[in-house]
Amino acid sequence: MLIALEGEQPFVKPRAHFELDLEDITARIVGVPTIKGMFFNRTLELVAERADERDIICAAGLDDDRFVPFRDYPWVNFLRLNCAVSDVIYDGSRSAGLRHIGRTLYATFADSLPGRVTFGVLRHNADRVMRLGAKAWNMSGNPGEVFAESVGDRHYRYHFARSPSEVTETLGVGVLEGALAECNEVPRVLFGYADPMHTVLDIRWGD
Repeated sequence: MLIALEGEQPFVKPRAHFELDLEDITARIVGVPTIKGMFFNRTLELVAERADERDIICAAGLDDDRFVPFRDYPWVNFLRLNCAVSDVIYDGSRSAGLRHIGRTLYATFADSLPGRVTFGVLRHNADRVMRLGAKAWNMSGNPGEVFAESVGDRHYRYHFARSPSEVTETLGVGVLEGALAECNEVPRVLFGYADPMHTVLDIRWGD
C-alpha cells in the first residue's frame, strides 16, 4: 500500500520538539496491536542509571513487573512506557525522547534470533537493511503496516498505514536513523504527512 501525498514539496524535516497528546494517539489505535517484550526491556535500559525501573513502569500506568523478551504485549503499553522514559531522559521534550529511543531499537531487533534470520550477516549493509526493514518492522509489532518502496540508488520510502503520525515522526524516524547509523551511514530522513494515521518517510544515505 503506497500512500499518496499532496503538494509540490510533500516532505519536510521531522520536527525535533512538539507536543504529543498521548490519549488522543491511543484513541486512534484500532484493535489491540502487540509488540515483543524485548523492546520494553531495551527502553527501560535507557534509564537504568537514572531512575528505578518500577517507578518508570508505574509512571507509565502499567501493571507488569517484568517483560519476557519474545512474549507479545499491547503496543499501546509500549508507547506509554516510551513516553515515561522520554520524560526522564529528555525532560521537557517527549518528542525528542521518543526519537532517541527509536535510534536504539534496530540493534535490539538485529541482535535477536528473528533479526539474525531476517538480516543475516548483512545486518550492516544499508541497502539490505532498508529493503527488509519494513518486513522486520511488521514482525516486531506495529499498530498498522509498514511498506517499503525502492525509489532509487540509496533511496527508499517507507509508507506507514494505520499508524499514528506523531509516532512515525518521532519513534519511527529514530528507528531508521539508528539502523543506518549501525550501517555506518549518515541518514537523511524526511517526513511526509497524509493524515493522522497515514504518513511516509523518505530515506536517503551516502553522497
